[in-house]
Amino acid sequence: MKHKRHILTLLCAMMTFISAISVYGATSKYKLYDIDLTVALPDDLYIVTRDMAASDPVYKNIDSDALSFTADMEQKNIYLYALAKNKSYDISITAVKADKEKNFDQMTQEELKANLETEKKEIEDTQKLIVNDMYISEVGDYSYYIYDLESADPNEKIYMLRSRMVFRNMSYIITLQTYNGELSDSLRKEFEDLYKSCDYTKLNASSKTIRMLNEARDLLIGTVLMIAILGVILIIARISRNNKKHHAF
Repeated sequence: MKHKRHILTLLCAMMTFISAISVYGATSKYKLYDIDLTVALPDDLYIVTRDMAASDPVYKNIDSDALSFTADMEQKNIYLYALAKNKSYDISITAVKADKEKNFDQMTQEELKANLETEKKEIEDTQKLIVNDMYISEVGDYSYYIYDLESADPNEKIYMLRSRMVFRNMSYIITLQTYNGELSDSLRKEFEDLYKSCDYTKLNASSKTIRMLNEARDLLIGTVLMIAILGVILIIARISRNNKKHHAF
C-alpha cells in the first residue's frame, strides 16, 4: 500500500511539473518583431503569429496547415491572427509600408479629420462595406482612426471594428470581425482594450530568429517531458520489482 502511495505521489508530481511548464509558456502579450509592435490579447483565443513554430498545436485548433496558413498570412500582410475558441469572431493585425502617407503624429487635428472623411468614402466605394460610425481615438501620443463597419451585402451578417494608425511610415490595422451577429458590448470593449494596449517600442530581433528560438524551446520542452516520463516509468518499474522480491521472501 505504501508503494502505491509513492507511485501516486510521483505521478502527481509529474503532472504538476507538466502543468507548470504549460503555464510558463502562456502569455497575454505578443511581440511582433517584424513591425515593432507589442500587443496584449485575451487568453481565451487561438493566436497565431508568423514566428510560431510549425509544430505549435494552435494550427490544429484552427484546422489549418502551418506552412499554408503562414504563407497566406504573409501574402495578406497579416502579422497576428486570433480566433475565438467558439469560432464566432476573429482578429487580425496587418501592417504595410505607408511611405506616401503622412504619419498621424505629424498631422494636425484638421488634417486627421479631413483624411478620415476621405478614407470613409474609399472604404464604402472599394471594399463593399458600410461605415456605421467612425471617429478619432487618442491614446497617449497616438491617434487612431476607429471604424464600425458591416458588409454592404444584405445576405452577409459580417460586422467588424477596425483601427488604423500610421506611425514610422507603417500603416497598422487591427480588425475584429464577427460572422454570426452584431457586435456585442463585450466585443467592443475587447477591441478597445486591444488597440489601446499597443506598444510601438523598437524590438531587437527578427521573426526568423524568434521562430528558430521557439522551435528550439519546443524541442527542449519535449525532451524534458520525455525524460521526466521515462524517469517515472523506471522508478515505478524498480519499485514494482522490489515489491515482488519482498513478497517472494
